Amino acid sequence: MKRRLQIAIAIVVLLSVPGFAMAAVTGSPDLSVHISDNSLVPGEETTLDVVLLNEGEVESGSATNPSLASEVTTAKGVTVALNSDDAPFEVKTSRQPVGNVPEGTSPPVSFRVVVPEDAESGTYRIPVRIGYSYTDYISEGDTNRDQSDVRRTEHVSVTVEDRARFDVVNVSSDVGVGSSGTVSVTVENDGSMTARETQLSLASSSADLTFGGAQEGTRSAGRMEPGEQRTLNYSVAASADADTSSYPLTLTADYKDGDGQQYTTSGTRLTVTPEPEQTFAVGQVESTLAVGDDGELSGVLTNTGPSDADDVVLTWASEQQNVNPTETEYAIGALEAGESAEFEFDVEVSDAARSGPRQFSLVAEFENDQGDDRTTDPLTVRQEVADASDEFEVDIVNANVSAGGSSTIELELTNTAGEELTDISAALFADSPISADDDEEYVQSLEPGESETLVFGISAGGGALEKEYPLSMDFQYDEPDGDTVTSDTYRVPVQVTTPDGGGSPLALIGGAVLLVIVAVGAFMRFR
Repeated sequence: MKRRLQIAIAIVVLLSVPGFAMAAVTGSPDLSVHISDNSLVPGEETTLDVVLLNEGEVESGSATNPSLASEVTTAKGVTVALNSDDAPFEVKTSRQPVGNVPEGTSPPVSFRVVVPEDAESGTYRIPVRIGYSYTDYISEGDTNRDQSDVRRTEHVSVTVEDRARFDVVNVSSDVGVGSSGTVSVTVENDGSMTARETQLSLASSSADLTFGGAQEGTRSAGRMEPGEQRTLNYSVAASADADTSSYPLTLTADYKDGDGQQYTTSGTRLTVTPEPEQTFAVGQVESTLAVGDDGELSGVLTNTGPSDADDVVLTWASEQQNVNPTETEYAIGALEAGESAEFEFDVEVSDAARSGPRQFSLVAEFENDQGDDRTTDPLTVRQEVADASDEFEVDIVNANVSAGGSSTIELELTNTAGEELTDISAALFADSPISADDDEEYVQSLEPGESETLVFGISAGGGALEKEYPLSMDFQYDEPDGDTVTSDTYRVPVQVTTPDGGGSPLALIGGAVLLVIVAVGAFMRFR
């Protein structure tokens, strides 16, 4: 017995000396709950970010093995649930897993929160339920471990602030595809705070809908009392590539409270649908275009909608050699949607032009409802350029002259130009053996299809043969637009006859000589 007692005392002494024994490691995590931003605003949907702080404590054994000490202070398989209880908002996110949380802070855990517009302002304590497990005991020699589970509830404070709220009451737009217009937004302060120095910004996420080339437009609303409404107008342009579907816009407000504190609201979504593009159509197109002549291209321009148009001007946009309008614009004026108006362009076609089909481009320029100048895409029309045609038709009434004599010839001149021609001067030209004794005539005017007889004096030389000789003539005249034009050269045949209606004097002499020779031959034969 005495020996056993001595051994027991020795063991106790050895265990009490440092370095001769390994103590068990004990401890636990210590989690506390915090919210980084605990302010909520009525009428908003936002998030509350929960952060866990672990201030774990090692009760024993930390000096012998730090890694084991960290093990007993780590919260494992942490979950967090946020409940609103009686607070005037709703938590939409259910319990969330966090994982292991060692000593220090966890990443934020976000919970989606919806605050109704009529939420009463104030500070509310809401429960946060956390659950986790941890190792609370590690035995001597790291051979055994004890686990513990924790389920507990912490409380955090959340404040529903007394702020201004901006509700979109009405949206109207007259923006059309390919044009600019106005988007009017009516906003009401639904909050309980007076908003001061209020700036309302409307932003677009589409390049097809812009604010003067920018993606955002801002208007000042000044001071807005609770319940006060304000209508703000934004100038918006829709590109030609835009369509007639809804485009999303976001409205945000920047304002100050009575203490000068600056606030910015989260975005309020609204939509704008551009109206169809303003269009025009060209129809009933006719033309009198011909090579080397002046003509007209006419038709009817119709406003095919959807809006009325003011100060409509139809512009000649074709660039073609040898075919040119005398004026490139035709003023039409106001055209209501569905209304039509006639137009006409005077066109010069040079002698170098080629006949055949031509495509012409016309552009309608107009002023829309907002007073903005707009231009349509080219309106194309197709018309024929006819072959060159004579302005006059010249018919022979009488064109005979005797060799060695003089005579008058009569020609009937007819206007085939399709328009009245005035101050017509006719000039006759002749080559030997024909000469023109009276080579000019004058006609004051000729209506389309009207005729006039021209009389000229001519002579034929004595040596002229009995045959047709050509005469040349042309005409100088004035067109209805005042232009003076010289016609092409016309050819007119004149018939030369002998004085007795037979052959020429040379032919008669030749015949007489022949008769003499025949008579002499006959006489010699019979002799």
